[in-house]
This record gives sequence, structure tokens and C-alpha cells, in this order.
Amino acid sequence: MRPRIFNPNTTHSLGYYKSVLLVLIDGNADGLTYPQIADRLNGLEIKTAAGLAWSAENVKGVLKKIRLYREYPSKIHHALLELVFNNELTVKETLPLFQHRRHGTM
Repeated sequence: MRPRIFNPNTTHSLGYYKSVLLVLIDGNADGLTYPQIADRLNGLEIKTAAGLAWSAENVKGVLKKIRLYREYPSKIHHALLELVFNNELTVKETLPLFQHRRHGTM
């Protein structure tokens, strides 16, 4: 297991979560695979919440937390709700996050 740079209890800024969510939204809307979304996040030099480089498994896990928010409460889902509430994202813009992936999952 890779060592974490940030403590698991670290809460990042809303701007951090927004940047991650925008890449996830665009990646899902464009039909990218998890590795392609991870590459896009890494290319933009956006680290995971733990401060590490993104992997396909990280992307899959974050999307799972967003989609199954009742089972997996998470800071990123809370940030998503806050961004929608603050009118920084619309519900329509977030819909790609909740689409089931049948293509190129890994």
C-alpha cells in the first residue's frame, strides 16, 4: 500500500472537489474509461484526496461513492451537493456521474 500524503480525515477545499468532479463529469460524458479519466486527472496535476496520483481503481472508487452515496457517505458527494446548492453546478450537469458504465470500465 502506498503511504498517504494527507490524513484520511483531511477535508479539502470545495474548489478541489469541484475540479475533480468536473473531470469526472466530462470523462463520463465523453465515454472515457477509468484509466483514461485517471490519466486526465494526473495530466492536470490533480492529486487524490490522499495526495497521490490517480489510478483506474481510485476513479472507480470515487464514482462508486458518488453513485451509492447512501451506502458510502463521502466528502466528494457532500461537495457535489454543496456545489449544486450553491448553483455552481446544475443537476443536469451532474447526470453523467450517475450513468451506469457498460463500456470500457477498466
